[in-house]
Amino acid sequence: SDLDQRQPQPSPAETRFLQALDMIERKQYRAAIQYLNFAISAQPNVARYYLHRGIAHLKQGNAGMAKADFLQASRLEPNNAELMAEVRRWLQQVTTQQPVPVSSASRQTSQPQKVVPPSRKVESGGFWSRLFGIFGKKK
Repeated sequence: SDLDQRQPQPSPAETRFLQALDMIERKQYRAAIQYLNFAISAQPNVARYYLHRGIAHLKQGNAGMAKADFLQASRLEPNNAELMAEVRRWLQQVTTQQPVPVSSASRQTSQPQKVVPPSRKVESGGFWSRLFGIFGKKK
């Protein structure tokens, strides 16, 4: 075991993170999330763990959890330009996956009357108010 001591071993969290990246590449997102949950519980302040867990959530179609992870990553390392560019790129994908795109929602405000079926409005209203609530509060 003396040999092991000389070579710096990656931390257990880092080991799980590398396994998670491998899982994401193989499209095994559920396993990736489990590895990343472990990494995050061991080292809760590593932004890239959240970034990649967000990616895995997004690939599973779970936009809400993905967005929460991306925002957490950006809170942890706001000065990491490379990370922030990644976060922004993925956050854009979160918002484009939503049923009502931002552009059409903003276009309707300029029209004298709204032409949105009520069921759709309720559904999207909750999401957008949550989205802007998060951005508004935490800036």
